[in-house]
Amino acid sequence: MFKVDRSARLTGDELRSQFWLRCLLVPLTLTTALIGGLIWFLPVDVVQDWAYQLAPPDDTRRLEAISHAEFLCWLLRVVMPLLLLAACRSWYDFANTARWWSDAVVGMLSVTRGMADGTRSSRWRTVLVRVVLAAWCGLAVVHFADSLRQRVRDWPYYRFRSGDRVLPNISDSNVDVIRYVQQATPTNSRILVVSDQKLFFLSYYLLPRRLYHKMHPDSEHVIPKENLQRRLATYRLEDLDAAFVQRIAPDYILEYFEHPDEFDRSELQDDPAWIAFQRRMHGNPSRVPNFLVRLRRATAGGQP
Repeated sequence: MFKVDRSARLTGDELRSQFWLRCLLVPLTLTTALIGGLIWFLPVDVVQDWAYQLAPPDDTRRLEAISHAEFLCWLLRVVMPLLLLAACRSWYDFANTARWWSDAVVGMLSVTRGMADGTRSSRWRTVLVRVVLAAWCGLAVVHFADSLRQRVRDWPYYRFRSGDRVLPNISDSNVDVIRYVQQATPTNSRILVVSDQKLFFLSYYLLPRRLYHKMHPDSEHVIPKENLQRRLATYRLEDLDAAFVQRIAPDYILEYFEHPDEFDRSELQDDPAWIAFQRRMHGNPSRVPNFLVRLRRATAGGQP
């Protein structure tokens, strides 16, 4: 920064700038010092315990509250010292900071001022530009606050992981199927799917693989009830026309059914690779899932 002659007589504009700058720096310095010192003094697990006690009596909400408290603790531990350092630097070279503040305010007012002809249209143009600028800044602050709030909300599930690793908002069985198909098929595979599940999510998380799923017209716009209380109409592999399958020319055929009326329990272990994957994923050497997954390589004619 430029050096300022501290012995020089200050103008009225500079005195006003210093006054308003002090009004900004005093609460900023005190707040950052207080919050920063307190958040570094308190252990994270103490804050998490407070959040747990304040959360609703629900296990999921309490676990989320613990993760939210952890995220906010570390966020404040990083941000508060940086703000305090900036405030101390401003106090140390207060004259230059006040000069910069004054120049910034004067520059903003000058670039938003209409023609200096004193007419009513010029004054209205000045007011309009400044209102739009203030609204734009306010909107930016609102969007930033909302994005930060959303990041805090997602932290218990995402942390530093991307969406394709977390696979949010889908069932555990869907996640297992996605993981299995990801590791069992090449990325350029064409996969014919027969299932009683809605597989739009499957297509997204398995890109760049191409998935083909012919949905039954009676279930196309029906959302299944919780715990499979309603069976959805679906096509099985034998219901598909041979010409349709040949036209797709799939590399793999995936059968995935969750409703117990769609499969026989004797078929649950027809895919040894799927059973081995389930047992390895869940750490249970005797695990047999209660839904059918069967992934097979298709022949040249598109049949398993």
